[in-house]
Amino acid sequence: LALTAVRETFEETGLILGRPAPPASVAGPWREYRQAGALPDLSVLSYIARAITPPGRTRRFDARFFMAPVEGLRDPDRIEGSGELDEIAWLPLDEARALDLPAITRFVLGEMAERLTHPNRPLPFVRMVRGQHVVEHRD
Repeated sequence: LALTAVRETFEETGLILGRPAPPASVAGPWREYRQAGALPDLSVLSYIARAITPPGRTRRFDARFFMAPVEGLRDPDRIEGSGELDEIAWLPLDEARALDLPAITRFVLGEMAERLTHPNRPLPFVRMVRGQHVVEHRD
């Protein structure tokens, strides 16, 4: 899952979360990543939350959320969206949390803020149980 998060981040934003590597000509989903002279670096990722979309939604997800320090990016100023996202921008955490966002996104941003000062707190697992939103914390 972490590799998927790194690849999706690259595909949707152009941001490379990786370490330097000799450029290589390879086929498949990592082709552009390798051409940019990088290999994925999962050591900079922190797994911070899991959430399952409530039943009855048109599209359901069992999502895992990760965060990484900006120092883990090859070039944080190089943002090149694929067109899948409406807008890509770096924002202070408080500004991001003030946006009109889905509840789970706001929750995860709050979790991110907490982890900056308490990195070893238990992981939240958000889901619906018998019609009620439940947040379980797991080690």
